Parts: sequence; structure tokens; C-alpha cells
Amino acid sequence: MNDSKNHLKNNAVKIFAGHQNCSQSVLAACMKEQGIAGKEADMLLKSAIGFGGGMGHSGQACGAVSGGIMALSLVMGYDGADDTEKKALLYEKVERLVSDVRKRYGTVTCDGIKEAAETIPEIAGQNELEQDICCVDVVGFVADRVGQFLK
Repeated sequence: MNDSKNHLKNNAVKIFAGHQNCSQSVLAACMKEQGIAGKEADMLLKSAIGFGGGMGHSGQACGAVSGGIMALSLVMGYDGADDTEKKALLYEKVERLVSDVRKRYGTVTCDGIKEAAETIPEIAGQNELEQDICCVDVVGFVADRVGQFLK
């Protein structure tokens, strides 16, 4: 399972490098891992576009986190409002994802994560070299967590 998790992370980073946004990259990697393809996958990816850049480049909720939540919901979501057990399990995973991101970056906002990234040793000082190095890290981190939650 560890290989699957790393595959999800690596695939998300690769998709991001191919010019999908952060939200789409995490969601697309998860869908690929789950065998979701075709028109359904295209529609889901299209629905994730506006979450990039912290909700349409507003710097708010991190798009990678939003994509991770969409991926968890897609795989773990319930079919009816009365399925309280599935709903509780999904919400638990979403809360853990948000908590893990907050622990690593101090926040779940796009702007805040970009600021905090300068304090993370493996990323600090690299934004001048590559504008999206922080976003690559977040995409990989979120995809890694999603992979862990789905095993």
C-alpha cells in the first residue's frame, strides 16, 4: 500500500507540473488511482478549476486541500443523507487532512501557506528559483495524506 500512496503523491505532482491547477492535480491523481475516467472524470476536473489559487486566486482556502476533500468525498462519500456512519467517517478524514495541513504549514489558506513555506527547510529560499515550489510541496503533501486515508 505504501507504493500506492507514493504513486498517488508522485502522480499528483506530475499532473501539477503538466499545468493542471493544485485542486485538479490532487483530484485527478485520486481519480486515476480509483479507475475513474472518461466523461465523468472530465466533469469532475472541470468542477475543481475554480478552487485553484485559493479559490480563484483569492488566496483563501488552499486549492490542493479542496481537491483532497473532493477526492475523499468522491471515494468515501455517502449515497443518502441518512447514512450517518459514512458521513461521520468522511468528516473525520477531512478534519484530519485539514489538521495535518495546518500542522505542517500553520494554516490552510493559500496565501498563508505560501508565507509559511519559507520556514520549511526543504522549501525555504526556493521560491525565487521556481514560483510554484511551495504549491508542488502542498500538492504532494495533500495527495500523500489522501493516499494514506484511502488505504
